[in-house]
Amino acid sequence: AGRIAWRGQEPTGDPILITVTAFFAPPSSWSKRKRAEALSRLAWHTGKPDADNILKAVCDALNGIVWHDDSQVAFARVLKQYGEEARLEIDIERMP
Repeated sequence: AGRIAWRGQEPTGDPILITVTAFFAPPSSWSKRKRAEALSRLAWHTGKPDADNILKAVCDALNGIVWHDDSQVAFARVLKQYGEEARLEIDIERMP
């Protein structure tokens, strides 16, 4: 997915700003009210996995694809929230 999104560009040597938003589906055992609150972003996902582990997995996976090495990530932000389906959204910016 990283190769497709990077559209065949060579890995950059620039410093990187990355934002990872991890969406988690609410447990089916939750009430309709609790599920609705979570999906309306009134509740944040605070369970496992840890945000730093999500970031590490994403950064390692994009080595050699988006950047040469994940040491180039100069600024990182991870958000964990609920969504209809589990997924990751990754925004990458080259820093000046």
